[in-house]
Amino acid sequence: MSNKCDPPEAEKESKSLSVIGKHSPAVIHTVSSQLASGLSTFAFYPFDFLRTRYMSQDGTVVRQHNGKTYNSILSSLHLVYKQEGLRTMYRGCVTAVVGATVAWGVYMYVYRVVCNTLEATSYTSRSLVSMGASVLSCLISSPIFLIKSRMQLEETTTGCKYRSFYSGFQEVVRSSGYRGLWKGVTLQFLLIIPNALGIPTYDFLKSKILRYRVAQGDTLADMTIMEVCLCSTLTKVLLLTLSHPLVLIRTRIQDQRALKGSIRYSSVGQSFLSILKHQGVLGMYRGFSMSLLYSLPRALFYYTCYEKTLTVLSARFT
Repeated sequence: MSNKCDPPEAEKESKSLSVIGKHSPAVIHTVSSQLASGLSTFAFYPFDFLRTRYMSQDGTVVRQHNGKTYNSILSSLHLVYKQEGLRTMYRGCVTAVVGATVAWGVYMYVYRVVCNTLEATSYTSRSLVSMGASVLSCLISSPIFLIKSRMQLEETTTGCKYRSFYSGFQEVVRSSGYRGLWKGVTLQFLLIIPNALGIPTYDFLKSKILRYRVAQGDTLADMTIMEVCLCSTLTKVLLLTLSHPLVLIRTRIQDQRALKGSIRYSSVGQSFLSILKHQGVLGMYRGFSMSLLYSLPRALFYYTCYEKTLTVLSARFT
């Protein structure tokens, strides 16, 4: 068996990937991704709320919520409901939806335009383009997500500095200056590496399914729900495994309590060593099950909505 890629097979893969994104204008992909990201963020926001609080906790009293360290979903829900009300679990939701819409809009438009312009069809070239698009998206949306996280972490019974995006913006600027709005952006840049594999990995898996259909004599029809589920699940599990420790460290650095208590989080390196020292390797994956519970159904919802909207808009405008 030859170690080299058979030329006809390479050509087939290139053509299959070209089908994705070249036949539909970049703006259609952008609108589809914005609608999908906004709806999926809203639908699963309570899980994101709990996930953020889980990751912020390190076992110390200063980082407890509702007077306790969360240990299970049901007990966490009970504590929030008893002391803050279930409405609290949607605190910051509007900010999160706006942030997701902005981030995905910038990312998807740049990604599709550059891929189409450079005719980037290989997995490697698309991943590189994705990283570049992610950098720009990160710089623009980071302040929105920082305020969103602080709105989630602040208990309604103990403070109101982050009651809204505007009040949160004022508080960050007052306490840390405008540069404080990009606190944790270094980690966000590191997250670009695993996150940038998302769409290219999904496109790659999708192309394999389309190639299989072509080999079976089928036309390039829409993906079924099961196929979207398979592609999105494999993609998301890979990304979560790679990115969760970085997301956890970013959450603790961006926390308004980062420099309080006996364990502090001032920089990426210091935070990494501190977590390993006090909580071990497993501490890096605190809240991972919650992340799976939040991310997997959200990813399926996102990609299903994205594919269906893309089909409708493509039929209407192309």
